Amino acid sequence: MARYIVRRSYVIILGKIWMPMAPASLQRDLSSYDIENIRGYSRHLSGDDNGPITREGFEHWLMLNSGDFSSVDDFKASIEDGDQTIDYDWSKGEDSECAYLDTLPSEE
Repeated sequence: MARYIVRRSYVIILGKIWMPMAPASLQRDLSSYDIENIRGYSRHLSGDDNGPITREGFEHWLMLNSGDFSSVDDFKASIEDGDQTIDYDWSKGEDSECAYLDTLPSEE
């Protein structure tokens, strides 16, 4: 039996939704189209036509493509880019991790 590995890219968004203005989170899978757009924003912002994907480029793309959110407070992402994996952890560290966990449903 053949085995294969599935690599997927995703982002976890932490912010506030439009109505009611409440904290929320969302995990979204990223398509190859999304990744190419993120790469384009990264290259545009850095001024390097062959530059890598940057957190700033990702954040810019996210601000334009997070329609359910009125604001994005932080994000965590993992991007499969060719043979490498690019990981971005929460920029606000443990505070964002706790805020994210608070948005998850409790198991009672």
